[in-house]
Amino acid sequence: MNFKKYFSFFLLLFLSLILSACASKPSNFFLLNPIQTQSQSKVRFDTLAIGLYDIHLPKYLDRTEIVSRKSMNELNVHDFDLWGEPLEKNISSVVKLNLEQLLPGSSVVIYPWPGSTKVDYNLEIYFEQYDQNARGQSILKVKYKIITEKTHTVLVTQSIYLLARIPTNKAEAVVFGMNQNLNRLCQIIANRFKALYTTRHYE
Repeated sequence: MNFKKYFSFFLLLFLSLILSACASKPSNFFLLNPIQTQSQSKVRFDTLAIGLYDIHLPKYLDRTEIVSRKSMNELNVHDFDLWGEPLEKNISSVVKLNLEQLLPGSSVVIYPWPGSTKVDYNLEIYFEQYDQNARGQSILKVKYKIITEKTHTVLVTQSIYLLARIPTNKAEAVVFGMNQNLNRLCQIIANRFKALYTTRHYE
């Protein structure tokens, strides 16, 4: 066997070992979670019914892999760090659970809901950016709307920009920062509903 054959043989062996190692690397699965602490609110919102009508995500986040940023214009796709369920569905579940906890007695349903279900308000959330920057900050940039179900009147339109410090761009830190910002957003939205509920009951 001459030198070229030896070289070709060991090159193929080396490549096969690399491919085998990559194929055998286990995937990690992540989920966003709702607020863990119990609400301290003494006020009940038993007649408040909210319909979570729309969660809109940017296309670059509509995938199984977790996406972070290397720079302002470059994305990093974590091939082995995956969402445990579609991100839009995960966000909807967290928002529902958070609002029901922050607004004790309220009911929150996710679209599409049964025709017999009656809601007072529709909530729409449009995510413009949901990742982290090169300075180690998790960013959440959203616009949300609260719309009356009966008259389709837009009562609230608010743009929110939130930052959370994260130590690295590893998937665990990225998800942790995203979770912090999402829970903070839910607290802001819950406060808006509290104000609307109070106004409605004192009119």
